[in-house]
Amino acid sequence: MDTPQISNQPLAISIRRSSSARLHLPGRFSVLLVAMLLLFVVQPFFEGHWLATSLLNIFMSGILLASVYAISNTKRDLFVACILAFPALLGRWFSHFASHPLIFFASSVLIFLFLLFAVQIILRHAVKARRVTADTISAALCAYLLIGLIWAILYTFMEFLHPGSFTLPPGPSFSTTEDWLLYFHFPRFVYYSFVTLTSTGFGDITPLAGPARSFSMLEAIIGQFYLAVLISRLVGLHIVHSLEERASSK
Repeated sequence: MDTPQISNQPLAISIRRSSSARLHLPGRFSVLLVAMLLLFVVQPFFEGHWLATSLLNIFMSGILLASVYAISNTKRDLFVACILAFPALLGRWFSHFASHPLIFFASSVLIFLFLLFAVQIILRHAVKARRVTADTISAALCAYLLIGLIWAILYTFMEFLHPGSFTLPPGPSFSTTEDWLLYFHFPRFVYYSFVTLTSTGFGDITPLAGPARSFSMLEAIIGQFYLAVLISRLVGLHIVHSLEERASSK
């Protein structure tokens, strides 16, 4: 008598689904959104305090880790995210405890590249969404806030490489390059970046050099197109799905 063959196909399918579920964790964009809001809301209250530098490092580390968690849809994305994010984290904290301008600058470049990578993945998720959920809205907000952080890092690099690119309010002087970049100018350029992205324009920080003006103008254009195109698309999808649900319930 032939013994029945037990197929392993259902088990293999179950394993693949389990692996896929681990890479599509729920609420991942909400975690990133909270991490960024902590940087914007809490950190300014400690400006000038001895805890300010440590808190800024902690919040930036939280944003990097939350971004890795948010964009790890596939093993490839997770691999690239780890390659960029974790060396940047190590360099940032190494510079915090042992002053070294070159390592700090290299880690800042890695953070810049990682955020660019994260934004394109999050935008791809938001654009391809067929139904508007809380996670989709969080993804759109995260991409918008990450764009502001990317430009803040870019402005910091511009002022560091070409001092005088911006008019900045007077402040304390620092002895080391990483202090100058991280503890004083970067928080200011975060403020300037979001003022530009939202086209608010208070005028207390203004671009003087040609590249600074060009990138400021480009950021303002991106901010307006982002709201006009992506957010309008999400609102339109939500209206269409709401009408479909009402029609089906009648």
